[in-house]
Amino acid sequence: MNLAWTVRACIRYAFALSLRLSGVFWRAEKQIRDRGGLVVLTFHRVLTAQEFETTYSHPGIVVSRDCFRRMLGHIRNSCTPVRLSEAQPGHRLSKLGVVLTFDDGWKDNYTNAIPEAVAAGCPLTVMICPGLVGLEAPFWPERAIGILRQVNPGWSMELVEVELERLKRLSEPDRDAWFSVMEQRAGQAGPDASTRCGSTMSWDEIRETMGRGIEFGAHTQTHRILDTVGPEQAAEEIGESKRCIEQELQTRCNSFAYPNGNVTEEIARMVSAAGIALAVTTAPGVWTGETDRLRIPRINMSEDNVTGPGGRFSSTLFQYAVIWKAWRAWRAAEAQAGAARLAAQRV
Repeated sequence: MNLAWTVRACIRYAFALSLRLSGVFWRAEKQIRDRGGLVVLTFHRVLTAQEFETTYSHPGIVVSRDCFRRMLGHIRNSCTPVRLSEAQPGHRLSKLGVVLTFDDGWKDNYTNAIPEAVAAGCPLTVMICPGLVGLEAPFWPERAIGILRQVNPGWSMELVEVELERLKRLSEPDRDAWFSVMEQRAGQAGPDASTRCGSTMSWDEIRETMGRGIEFGAHTQTHRILDTVGPEQAAEEIGESKRCIEQELQTRCNSFAYPNGNVTEEIARMVSAAGIALAVTTAPGVWTGETDRLRIPRINMSEDNVTGPGGRFSSTLFQYAVIWKAWRAWRAAEAQAGAARLAAQRV
């Protein structure tokens, strides 16, 4: 934790606290509840203190187990935890309705997140990639971050993010070629897969957690970003992931998460054609009765956006990240839609 990060954290906390004390969060939450709105949260990884310090996962997808436990306590006491499959947007709740979802199906979901969620009585839905179940180092961004840190130890996380975004736009053969060159430069075949790049849950672990009230949805077969592949491959990634989950778990798979949040009209139609009822994006906002159920907004959760300058969970920053950001995105989207309707009437 460097000085610049601490200063930014203090400024952000002070701003969030001023909003809370002014009643802004309360008014935003009331507007959401009055419309029967729900806020859907996106998690990826929940790590122990040691795992948190050594992981090659991007900081934007990790939460420490201690922080997650405290967050769940706040959600249980101040919000209404809602299961994705049972959500009824448009129906007003006495407290803010919050839906917890996890993307990717990391093994630490099984070892860390799910035990905490079950203990807190908070339902959650895990979106998995059947083709990557039970694998070590299942996702290429962890490998890329590890290699970049070895080859360019002075790089900031901002520079790493720029390179990751560039790699996302490459074809799979071009990305594989990049890994081949960079691994040679690093002098080894990538970072330690078992500790720093993580692994995914096995089918046996997934089946075990189903018995504890956890739901599973699809996240494509192998985590392809759907608008970077052809229509046939995209349709296969969607349909095969649903089929495999239903075959392995002997239950309906009715929910889906778009990798990287990338969705087009054509991709949404493919998801609907596959028989999926609910699909979540990475765009922030509020899930209301008017929301397209194949484009449900979510708020991404990470350690950084809910911990204060002291490094502990902050209910003020949780409200800022969850209520304020969801409300702002929702109101902006409604204003844009209203402007579009007015423009259409003038034509």
